[in-house]
Amino acid sequence: MNSGVEPQTVGTGSDDGWRVVFGDYDPKTETQREALFTLGNGVFTTRGASPFDEASEFHYPGTYRAGFYNRLTSHVEGQDLDDESLVNLPNWLSLTFRADGEGDWFSLENAEILDYRHELDLRCGITLRRLTVRDAKGRTTELQEERLVSMASAHLAAMRLRIVPVDWSGRLEIRSGIQGGVINDIVGRYAPFEKRHLDVLDLVELDPEGVALCVRATRSRREAAFAARLRVVKGEETGRHSEKTDETSIFEMIDCAAKAGEPLVLEKVAALHSSLDTASFEPLEAASLAIRRAGDFAAMLDAHVTAWGELWRRSGLHFGNPALSTVLRFNAFHVLQTISPHSEGLDIGIPARGWQEAYRGHIFWDDLFIFPFLDFRFPTLTRSLLLYRFNRLDEARERATEAGYRGAMFPWRSASSGREETRLLQFNPLTGEWTRDYTYLQRHIGAGIAFNIWRYFEATGDLHFLSEKGAEMIIEIARFWASFATYDEKDDRFDLLGVVGPDEYHTVYPGADEPGIDNNAYTNVMAVWTLCRALEVLDHLPENRRQELRRKLDLRDEEFELWERISTRMRLAFHDDGILSQFQGFEKLRSLPEDMENDPPSQRIDWVLQQRGENVQEFRVCKQADAVMLFWIFPADELREILKRLGYGFDEDQLRRTIEYYLDCTQHDSSLSRVVFAGALAQISVARSWELYGKALQTDLGELMPGSAREGIHLGAAAGALGLLFRHYLGIRVTENAVCFEPRLPPDLGAMRFDLQLRSHLIAIEVGSDALHIRSDIVSSADLQVHCGGIQSTLRPGDEIRCALVGPDDAACLDRDGRSIGKPSEPRRHTEA
Repeated sequence: MNSGVEPQTVGTGSDDGWRVVFGDYDPKTETQREALFTLGNGVFTTRGASPFDEASEFHYPGTYRAGFYNRLTSHVEGQDLDDESLVNLPNWLSLTFRADGEGDWFSLENAEILDYRHELDLRCGITLRRLTVRDAKGRTTELQEERLVSMASAHLAAMRLRIVPVDWSGRLEIRSGIQGGVINDIVGRYAPFEKRHLDVLDLVELDPEGVALCVRATRSRREAAFAARLRVVKGEETGRHSEKTDETSIFEMIDCAAKAGEPLVLEKVAALHSSLDTASFEPLEAASLAIRRAGDFAAMLDAHVTAWGELWRRSGLHFGNPALSTVLRFNAFHVLQTISPHSEGLDIGIPARGWQEAYRGHIFWDDLFIFPFLDFRFPTLTRSLLLYRFNRLDEARERATEAGYRGAMFPWRSASSGREETRLLQFNPLTGEWTRDYTYLQRHIGAGIAFNIWRYFEATGDLHFLSEKGAEMIIEIARFWASFATYDEKDDRFDLLGVVGPDEYHTVYPGADEPGIDNNAYTNVMAVWTLCRALEVLDHLPENRRQELRRKLDLRDEEFELWERISTRMRLAFHDDGILSQFQGFEKLRSLPEDMENDPPSQRIDWVLQQRGENVQEFRVCKQADAVMLFWIFPADELREILKRLGYGFDEDQLRRTIEYYLDCTQHDSSLSRVVFAGALAQISVARSWELYGKALQTDLGELMPGSAREGIHLGAAAGALGLLFRHYLGIRVTENAVCFEPRLPPDLGAMRFDLQLRSHLIAIEVGSDALHIRSDIVSSADLQVHCGGIQSTLRPGDEIRCALVGPDDAACLDRDGRSIGKPSEPRRHTEA
């Protein structure tokens, strides 16, 4: 399997699969590497930029605080456009030097680089940069920079820089500071928009050491403050002072005596506090106090590595396939540092590209792909992230009311307030033209939120959350669908009209006056699923809370009857040959031009078609998985039950042909697409699924989407690749009192082990060449029903069962002594297509 990981470009620096390494310096790809080597702790995030360089064509030292947004108005194409963005905060990384106090400050761009290595240690959560350089006067210097953003303390970060003059001695001048004159400028297509979000309020020289800087966002009025200190821990310091180079930056300046062959070691510690912090006071004072209290780099590193060790232990991910291990650990690493235990209690969602500037740091539907990883390992984080949606429930209700509907209509793109953040215009860089953006019509986001709530409840049994928060959201989302549906009396069917599905290439019918398409399969099925859950959710609640909710929401029996009717008579469109139609009329669209079918363009196909004077809306082509999302979300039998409820048959042949049809139509211009198709294909062809999965793993570390990661890694695809292993290859499904396995394991998958928390059960699942070993921790509080390939058994605390990966005639479930403990109840599905 080609994982896209190549030695000396991106690859494993050791055989244990815990390192990602670049073995050379390439300025053209440096901004992408900065994103890949981003460090964070769920609150404080810093790109892996060189501390020696300021923002330029080749470098972008961005730093972000989770949830720190600001709104700016830009005048574009004759319109005033209001955008809320995650703010690039002051650059605390700045640390450089010059010999004999003369010439330019050292930069990767003004020296000859003789040797270079930059690596990310996934196990410890640190980056290490080693290089040897020669300056214009022929002086050779060895440098080693280590960096962390503390997983032990949410507000701290640190660097350690080792400088060795190889063949020279003299005075070494060092400059370390905080630069406040930053803007949001990493996303090229945002060039026409306003970029300056911050005003510098104060620059402070701290006593006895360090400097500090405070900024305020121009409209949100949120404040953030950085404090930083620099210490010489090895070498001779001969002088120190502070310097304000302008009204936006402040530096510590240190003179040292440099001697050939003798290392000089510097440690920089920085603290970030903001007005978003809880249990804190004024940000500038809090940051200043934090660096006074912080230990040295060694102490911070020890606490940080311990904290990361605990995260990896709780993650319970173990891979025997070396081609998989580095990439999947890299994916998990970015999920864990975007949303960590420090994130719990913050009023934040999960941004599509991590806490960076891509998509302005907005929250979309990516939690559908990320929550399955968190639900079984860090359920309190899922709960906290669901509260982000609950806190915006009233705004969603207002949006529904303003649009003429009932219930709650959640926005496709969200940030601080829960208002719709989808931009009115989108830019085509190939033509320089702007077009209207109708993707805000992706009403399916509400059903995704309901789905996340229910799956969280199934995984955890958290009745308190369901009772106090979750049920109300599910009911209000169901209410929206009921009011949004249009009844066709002639066909006795309900329609969902004027929506947009996950495939954002179809947002309006060709020649139509109004945007939106009708009866998108994914949207309609998810709406039906939500209505069904709303019909049963009250039955899970205590009687007093059930009645309280009925009174609060004015729930009446007639409303339940309407939900029942819509959930049995929703319309789905099918092609004449039985293929599930992505939306009504999809099959009537034109085929792509033959040259584009045979040789797909490297750029987004909607841009290329517009450049050729065509409109993507007219063609039978998809940006990403849309109808096929249903086969990612639901196992085949569950999806068939939903369709059966609606009065539609859908057999194995239709399933296979539907997946294959859309695979041929799809361009995979979204990072999520290959992950979704790989999961869907696992139901019909494990070999083809595995092939596509290999390509999906190249999204960020490989060359699948060149340059795309420079704005932030693709978090949903990263987590989705992890989730696919246990949701689709192991076929794990959780119900209230049982865990089910329907294994479809690729032969090259290799050995794996997952540790999962299922309600009150802690279980370890080990995948071998011929069996699944399922162990329950002794601390588990009750028996767990296990269904594996149609075989039912009971797993008791401290016990183990073995599920043989064999054919249906020989299926066997054994205890640790090899005794049979289960009988086949139905044919197994572990067969290779």
